[in-house]
Amino acid sequence: MATDDQSTYEKKMEARLRELNAEMEVLKAKADRLEADAQERSRTLMDDLRERRDDIAQKLEKHRNTAGSALDEVRRGLDAAFDDLRSGIRNASEQLKE
Repeated sequence: MATDDQSTYEKKMEARLRELNAEMEVLKAKADRLEADAQERSRTLMDDLRERRDDIAQKLEKHRNTAGSALDEVRRGLDAAFDDLRSGIRNASEQLKE
């Protein structure tokens, strides 16, 4: 059973994940408007972002099932995964501008 602190953290991470999913949808819409060769490059970018997002979902599930001192390590991994996805979204956005 999750503590209040753990539950609050999970809700915060779920909100961040929804926000990043929305950003990914915007990128997908941009990619859909590109020429055929650029669409292939954008599909690769989007596949990479989806893998990173799925990694976050797995880490969030692990957080739900973790207790005690291991929570700090799981949170560090989750925070790093969010930062990685955010960076990937920014990078993809820049590449889709070209």
